[in-house]
Amino acid sequence: MLSQVVERNVKKDRRENSHANFPITFVLYVESKKAKMLKNALEAESLLDKNYRITRATENTPLKEPNKYVAVPVVEIAWNETKSKKMQDLENEIVAGFGKQEVMYSSAILGKMKSIQ
Repeated sequence: MLSQVVERNVKKDRRENSHANFPITFVLYVESKKAKMLKNALEAESLLDKNYRITRATENTPLKEPNKYVAVPVVEIAWNETKSKKMQDLENEIVAGFGKQEVMYSSAILGKMKSIQ
């Protein structure tokens, strides 16, 4: 009985921590407690990439303590276009870093992928 529970937990950990097939996209790193504020601001500016989920920052991020941060996916154009003053201020206040990271597809995208197969 105990071995079955341990085996299920190991399988669950492998699924949650396996990034082998996840796509890589542009992300902004923000403290977990400030993620909703950034998400709402990005949505208002049409800069949030809704094809992906907000994900925990991985160990190879440019941050000192990645376990305190999440990766918020942004559309590629966000890197190239001038943002509104409000968005620039918000990024200066709460964004801890930026980069590329493996992230999971959103549930909507996964559903579309399954319906095609």
